[in-house]
Amino acid sequence: MKNIFFLAVLVSIFSSAQIVKHTAADFKLSPEVTKYEEQEFYYEFGLKKYQLASTRTVYLNKGLVTKVETKSNYFLYMEATNTYNYKNGLLESIYTKTQLSDYTENFVYKNGKIVEKNQDKTPGNKTIYAYDKKGNLSEETVFENNKKVKRIIYSNYISPNSYLKKTIKYHNDVEDETNEQIYVKGLLQSEKNITQYSTLVESYQYDTYGNQIVYKRDDKTYNSSFEYDSKGNVLRSKITQFDFDTQEDINHFTFAKVTYSDGKIAGSTTFDTNYVKRFDTNSASYNVNFSFNAVSAEELTKAMNDLEASLSSGYTIKKSEGNTYTIKDANGEGITNDVNAVRSNYDILVYDILFKKSILLKGFYTDAVKIGEWYKMEELVSPTNMYWIFSDTSEFFVIQNGTLLDKSLYQLVKTQKEDDFIVREAGIDKYIIRDLNSKGFETFYPLEFLND
Repeated sequence: MKNIFFLAVLVSIFSSAQIVKHTAADFKLSPEVTKYEEQEFYYEFGLKKYQLASTRTVYLNKGLVTKVETKSNYFLYMEATNTYNYKNGLLESIYTKTQLSDYTENFVYKNGKIVEKNQDKTPGNKTIYAYDKKGNLSEETVFENNKKVKRIIYSNYISPNSYLKKTIKYHNDVEDETNEQIYVKGLLQSEKNITQYSTLVESYQYDTYGNQIVYKRDDKTYNSSFEYDSKGNVLRSKITQFDFDTQEDINHFTFAKVTYSDGKIAGSTTFDTNYVKRFDTNSASYNVNFSFNAVSAEELTKAMNDLEASLSSGYTIKKSEGNTYTIKDANGEGITNDVNAVRSNYDILVYDILFKKSILLKGFYTDAVKIGEWYKMEELVSPTNMYWIFSDTSEFFVIQNGTLLDKSLYQLVKTQKEDDFIVREAGIDKYIIRDLNSKGFETFYPLEFLND
């Protein structure tokens, strides 16, 4: 399996204007289900066999989810257990345990509705909820370390499950990304994601059970297929995604086992070769690799600490007339004459020649950064000391130590993961860059980050 080092996070995906998924219906399961197990597979071209990508087990009691156990192996092995706690029929808290840490999300109610979600170990991380006069969710405001990072606005309600959802993300108090979604009867119909660098439009179609069977991204269409038990629970599925290595569609297969309250069972998590052959007719092999690329908690903790350290910086910058600037280091000493600076459409990347550090301020060349005010900068850490940038002329450039390199030496090659690209230097595959179309600056990683 191709491995790109990244830190996975647990997220809640809203199918309707609600705070968190916690009922059988939220997981598209019938009320009689007490346990739902599934395994996901896809064909790994490097192994020339099918790879177990993830497993998930959902436990339920009288239509309410009590625990979810997940193991995933997409790029880095991760495992997590979410335990749901209820009081008087209301979701009181969710306890999450991963290799990295454990924490509890608590829910605060007012008049039977959730008005706040907070974490026990990070009090500055919380979400505040507001409602309109009809009781519909109207707004969410998300804080991290007591700093606003996201605002979600719900409007244009036709019914409680038909509305417009607009998400605004912030970086250093500057609006960084906007996403607009249209829901009809609880199902996402279309969305538009807008950043400073790109706009992406997507749309969706569903079967009678509410599972997505058509996904359109710009001018590309992906089809999926589902098979059900007599109660509408998914037993087998094929979900198609695009493979950047082969420039072809690749199918992800999921097989599920359903246990009902009367003890009866339907389906199986076993890899069904005959089902797979209906869609993948030309695979070199139908053998399966069930092993995960496990990683220790210590390795994951170090990765998290390295990420946190990379975002910390004592550098500050002040903008003056004509987009000139003054920069101070962590000791408060002026270093303006000791740095190299490269600009994109909106951001500035600065290289401290003396201490060999690269630091960034997003939005420096926008009105959000005020003249005469000081702003904290982020320190970027790259194992190659190289970065890519969309310049102020919307061209792609390569930077090393604050200097633009000869871009004719570099060529981008698409990978299996969307928006990730291999970089060829003088015709040789040497680096990988991530999220090309959604960021203005990012790191060059060694090619080992892509392959075992």
